[in-house]
Amino acid sequence: MKTCLGWACPSFDSFRTADLLDYLDRVARAGFCSVEPLMANPFQLGPGRIRQILQDRGLTLSGIRTGAIHSVYGYSLSHPDSLIRRKAASALQEVIRASAEVGEPTILIGLLQGKLDETTSLEQGLAWVRDGLADCLKTAEDAGVKLALEPINRYELGYNRTVKDMLQLVTDLEDPSVGMLLDTFHMNIEEADISMAIQQAGERIFHIHLADNNRKIPGRGSFVFSTFFKQLRKVGYMGPMTIECDEIADESTLSASMAYLRQYLQF
Repeated sequence: MKTCLGWACPSFDSFRTADLLDYLDRVARAGFCSVEPLMANPFQLGPGRIRQILQDRGLTLSGIRTGAIHSVYGYSLSHPDSLIRRKAASALQEVIRASAEVGEPTILIGLLQGKLDETTSLEQGLAWVRDGLADCLKTAEDAGVKLALEPINRYELGYNRTVKDMLQLVTDLEDPSVGMLLDTFHMNIEEADISMAIQQAGERIFHIHLADNNRKIPGRGSFVFSTFFKQLRKVGYMGPMTIECDEIADESTLSASMAYLRQYLQF
């Protein structure tokens, strides 16, 4: 079965229109079928224009990265100030509704969980994150989209670091539209046994992020992708995969990433 491979990109609103079109042209020419932008607000170009731009290039939105809500506004679901937590949930709901006007992307939630304040216990922080996400479930259901929660490594977040950690939160939310985003960069840091972690996640894997251990494109580090993809096949994962790395999306980088992954995936 063919894999829809995507490229994680900056917010569409960070480009001039001509530059956005050029960027998406490069991604499409390289053979990618989707893009995954950061999003903190509804697209300035409007949903109809974005849909047409993507359609003209044979691209879709595979996911929406919500970390921009945290980086742009400083909101988080675990903030000690209840007003900030409400603003985080409200912004997430707005992003859910706006993204659904463009397609059916999975809403990806990682850094929006937020680092815990030194006065906040882990138990309290987890409860706030759970409550904030619970407030967004009806919005996601009405929009027809899924939520994928991402375990983040200890240096960026500090909790919900592993599949086991995040699986507890997913289970607590008791909603079939909530699953997990597995990111090879974070897994390489936190998981003692990556194959076992994939088995534990199983059918709750909704999305995959690919990056090497140094956060470059796959093949430019030491992560063992052969084992990773073999285990994904064992659990029956056939959903989207997106390269999320720190490298610029020039033609050589895009082409190199596709060439490396062709030994494991069909596009």
